[in-house]
Amino acid sequence: MAADEDEDKLLRSVALQNANAIQIARQQAEKALIQAKESLERKTVELARLLAMMRATLESTTDGILVTDGNGNVTCYNEKYVAMWRVPRSVMDSPAPRSLREFSARQTKDPQQFLTVIDAIYTASPPESHDLLELADGRVIERSSRIQFVDGRNAGRVWSFRDVTERRRAEEARARLAAIVESSADAIISKDLDGRILSWNKGAERLYGYSAQEAVGMPITLIIPPDRQDEERAILERFRRGEQVEHFETVRVSKQGRWIDISLTISPIHDAKGQVVGVSKVARDITARKRSEAMLNGQKRVLELMAQGAGLAEVLDSLCRTVEGQSAEGMLASIQLVDRDGLHLRHGAAPSLPDSYNQAVDGIAIGPSVGSCGTAAFRREPVYVVDIATDPLWAKFAHVALGYGLRACWSHPILSSAGDVLGTFAMYYDRPRKPAPEDLGLVGIITRTAAIAIERKRAEEDLKKQSVRLRLLWEAAEVLLTTEEPGSMVRELFAKIAPQLGLDTYFNYMVTDLGDALRLESCVGISEEWVGSIARLEFGQNLCGTVALHRQPVVVVDIPQSTDPNTAFLRSCGIRVYTGIPLLVDGRLLGTLAFASRTRDRFDEDELEFLRTLTHYVTVAYERLRLVRELQDADRKKDDFIAMLGHELRNPLAPVRNGLQIMRLAVDDPTAIEQARGMMDRQLGHMVRLIDDLLDVSRISRNKMELRRARVALADVIDNATETARPAIEEAGQTLAISLPSKPIFLDADLTRLAQVLSNLLANSAKFAERGGRIELAAERTAHEVVIIVRDTGIGIPHSDLPRIFDMFSQVDRSMERATGGLGIGLALVKGLVEMHGGTVTAESGGQGMGSTFTVRLPALDTGSESEPALELGIPREPVLAAPSEDDRAAAQHHQRRILVVDDNQDSARTMARLLKLLGNEVHTAYDGHEAVTAAEGFRPEVVLMDVGMPGLNGYEATRQIRQQPWGQDTIVIALTGWGQDIDRLQSKAAGCDGHLVKPVDLPDLERLLENLADHGAAS
Repeated sequence: MAADEDEDKLLRSVALQNANAIQIARQQAEKALIQAKESLERKTVELARLLAMMRATLESTTDGILVTDGNGNVTCYNEKYVAMWRVPRSVMDSPAPRSLREFSARQTKDPQQFLTVIDAIYTASPPESHDLLELADGRVIERSSRIQFVDGRNAGRVWSFRDVTERRRAEEARARLAAIVESSADAIISKDLDGRILSWNKGAERLYGYSAQEAVGMPITLIIPPDRQDEERAILERFRRGEQVEHFETVRVSKQGRWIDISLTISPIHDAKGQVVGVSKVARDITARKRSEAMLNGQKRVLELMAQGAGLAEVLDSLCRTVEGQSAEGMLASIQLVDRDGLHLRHGAAPSLPDSYNQAVDGIAIGPSVGSCGTAAFRREPVYVVDIATDPLWAKFAHVALGYGLRACWSHPILSSAGDVLGTFAMYYDRPRKPAPEDLGLVGIITRTAAIAIERKRAEEDLKKQSVRLRLLWEAAEVLLTTEEPGSMVRELFAKIAPQLGLDTYFNYMVTDLGDALRLESCVGISEEWVGSIARLEFGQNLCGTVALHRQPVVVVDIPQSTDPNTAFLRSCGIRVYTGIPLLVDGRLLGTLAFASRTRDRFDEDELEFLRTLTHYVTVAYERLRLVRELQDADRKKDDFIAMLGHELRNPLAPVRNGLQIMRLAVDDPTAIEQARGMMDRQLGHMVRLIDDLLDVSRISRNKMELRRARVALADVIDNATETARPAIEEAGQTLAISLPSKPIFLDADLTRLAQVLSNLLANSAKFAERGGRIELAAERTAHEVVIIVRDTGIGIPHSDLPRIFDMFSQVDRSMERATGGLGIGLALVKGLVEMHGGTVTAESGGQGMGSTFTVRLPALDTGSESEPALELGIPREPVLAAPSEDDRAAAQHHQRRILVVDDNQDSARTMARLLKLLGNEVHTAYDGHEAVTAAEGFRPEVVLMDVGMPGLNGYEATRQIRQQPWGQDTIVIALTGWGQDIDRLQSKAAGCDGHLVKPVDLPDLERLLENLADHGAAS
């Protein structure tokens, strides 16, 4: 119980305590609540302030802000977001979270990608996210998000959107600009106002040779020549004052020390406040352009000099100075010219090289290892010697160049438009050096300009020279065409050309009349005592004889050093250079013409060509003189021949006329009539032989003569010849002695023609021998030929006439010739016939009154040999017959024929008809072709003697018409005409004639021809 009370007391005590405690707690709670309320009120006010501040901040920011809870529902946003995304208010207030997402997605270029990224962010809940959005309208939005934690709990995500379109464009522009700067061929440099380099692009590295690492931080004076330092300070000062600096051109220096012409553009660099804090420089290399401009100016000066007629040396000197002005390294220029001989280089221009050095290298040879220049000319390509001291090309000449401090030499050949080497252009340096690309470009310009200058100058010189030589050729032509005396002609010609070509000597040789040597026609520059020793030269003797022997031009230079024996005479005369040229006409040697000089060592090719042309002129002049002489001689011979022909024809005609008178007067004196008839027959025979000789000569000259060759005995030939010539010999009261070997000699010859040769020679001797003189005819056989000699004791032949004794119409003693008769064609006929037999004929005489000897040489025929007969055209020829006998007349009386005589010359027709009637023939006549055909049809003759040359219908056509008739097939038609050439005989045969006889006709010849034709039948 007590326990209960205690427990109760305890409980009441506890309860009281609890009540107090509760009271206290309540008080404390109320107090805390009041404090909390006050704190909450304060916090609410603060929160409202903060919220207001946050709202103001959200609205004032340039970014668009969007706040979402953990589920993506929009809890807050600012108006910038709405404006940036252009979201309708209805979408912003929509409770559906995807509504805003889908609208925003449609604003981008890739809506699906936009939604995918959003979903991924809300799924993975990364603390932060950053990306760029490209909107369909081209704007670029930078998007960032961050999770917001409240009391450690994810309270949602804050999204910020920033329009970076302009910044992106600026960055791209800066990137492009940086790429441009870095890749620019120009040097782009920035520096501060103290001149310290801040940036250095690749172009600057290439231009100046310094890397960016070497240059950045260094003063800009690193690349400015000492004499341009003030220029840089002035530029910086102007920028400090805010002034502009215009574009200008200046010079900078590279790391290698090379001076560079640049075009410089300078711009200020401003800070954010617009203050100038530095300078940007853009430098462009204009070295090539400046060099080109300088070279163009130099070329212009060169062209002006050329236009003003300046000498080549002055022009090339100006060109060298122009090149040297473009070198900052002390380059020395030199131009050498190829000598006219094409073997050496001569000094052209080198204004800055020592004269003594120029003299030392003047005339160097062109060869494979002759320094830079000689080798370049030889190879026809550039030669670059970097170090003269060690290069093998300079092994023989290095001491010369090194003695003048020259260490490098580059040489280029100067080529003409045709590719010929005109000279060389060389660049010397005082230290070993390799060529740079700009050096090679400069050399190319120089060599082309030099080539133009050299070619033009040489063209002017050549034109001037050609003008002078053309004038000389005109003057030479005038001399050669107006001078008739060869010696004075060449001397006058030489006087005109010698001063122009530096000549002092010439030799003009002509072939002797016998063609066995050369005789000196004229010369200049050789003393009288020397002329006698060279007045006659054998072929091959001395140089002129060598020219004649080989018929080729000869040029000999440096004669004093020559060891050729043929130059001994020229050496003794002090001659240094010689050219000899043959005088040739259609392969025939007339002589030689040589030119020489004691002051020159050689002739160039142009001079040699000029001398060859001049020599051709001289050759033509000599040939003209020869032709003029021949024409004059032919004209004289023609006059003589006509006069002689008239004389020779009148001689037989006079006795013929006398005979006619005798026959008319001595009607009752048969003896007188018979003597007159015989005399007339002989004179007529003489006239016929005269005409036959003329025809034979004509045939030979036109290659129309045919030989009827056969194996004949020489004795038979001589018998025929002496039979023909004996009457003339006996009439002149001369003795003929014949000497033949005992053994027979045979020839392949035409017996008649060869007999004609010997009879002409015998007749010629008889004509020129005194009465009672002696003529010898001898023959012998050697190994392969027969030698026939006709020797007389006559008047002889002058030595000067021997070379032309066998010429047509040639007459030695005109008074004697006229006294003895003849046309001067006998020996020409002899020569032609002998040569047709493959032989030769020569004449010899000791002179006037010493007689003459003619020697005929003919190929011999072996005793047992048979000769093939010569090809014949089948042309009937009149036989060689003796005078008709009484038996012949009787035979003729026995064979009576019906004969038609046709001739437009009625006297000729009637006399022939009468003769034929006297022989017992039945004869009709017709006087033209038409009448002949008509008469033949009615008369039906066995034989027609047809004249050829008739008016109207000629004899050939009349014959053809007769042959067309059945009755005319067997009729014998004989052409009877004054034309006796082979072609005439062929025409007669083609027209249908059976024979061809030349007027006047011997009656027995006609009878025998008729007998032969009758035996073989008219159809043959």
